[in-house]
Amino acid sequence: AGSLRIVAVVGAPGTGRDTVAHAIAGVLGRPLIEVGGPDASDAATTCRLRWHQAVALVRDEPATAATLLARDLAVVIVTTRAPVHAIASDGELHVVEVAPASPAWRASWWQHHAGQLPPVGLGRRFGPARVRTAARLARTRCEVDDRALSPDDLAWACRAVAAADFGRLAQRLDGAASRADLIVPVATARDLDRALTAARSAWRVAERWSEDGRGAWSGLAFLLTGPPGTGKTLTARVFGHELTRDVFRVDLSQMIDKYVGETEKHLDQLFAAAADAECILFFDEADALFGARTQGDDAHARYHNPT
Repeated sequence: AGSLRIVAVVGAPGTGRDTVAHAIAGVLGRPLIEVGGPDASDAATTCRLRWHQAVALVRDEPATAATLLARDLAVVIVTTRAPVHAIASDGELHVVEVAPASPAWRASWWQHHAGQLPPVGLGRRFGPARVRTAARLARTRCEVDDRALSPDDLAWACRAVAAADFGRLAQRLDGAASRADLIVPVATARDLDRALTAARSAWRVAERWSEDGRGAWSGLAFLLTGPPGTGKTLTARVFGHELTRDVFRVDLSQMIDKYVGETEKHLDQLFAAAADAECILFFDEADALFGARTQGDDAHARYHNPT
């Protein structure tokens, strides 16, 4: 353990990467301090890490990890992908790959921390850190009211954790709407019923694939077109009600950024949060984000195709 200088913990969000990072620091007998951003490599950060004899936790910033390593500091870098071999030589770098947990493992986390599972479609794909947070929130809410923990408390806590994961990028659509609330022409109603049937079947297949270890499900996308006031937002609420899933409206003003690469980072955060929350993403006025790709030939060309 004394010679361990840098470890890369590689895996998808929600697989328990932070838990592994804390376990590594625990084995070394040293605290774990998260660093990142423009101040991650400055002298003050280096002094703080040395003073506490801490392990630096770095997220998806190989350059920061390399700088701290060059200053003879211990580093754990948590990343989704594995372009980390350039940070250090093969003898120094240790890579820990964290595979997605099975449904049985996730259920065991909930049973350990909450004594029960949350409702279907809420928190069943959370990683261990989010499970702990949701269970703690739910128990605190019950202690305030002096009552036993219920599935409704877990549902509330899971929604709170999911909302925090989305940040400013998306907000939950409140207010349920049933299929009977949507009055549309016969042809549109037929298309909607087919879409709902396809979504229900796809979710069952996805759950079976997950249980059998066949890999991740790529999801479904539906395009709702029509002028304002024709019921597109109501249709999104209908999908949420019929499929027992929360619907999050994406805020495009927060998604698109003028700086190169930031829009892509926002999209990664959005879809990772949606996968954990098992929710439906509603891109209102999506033309701004998913428009046709164009050929740019001036100084502003980098803003033409953000995705």
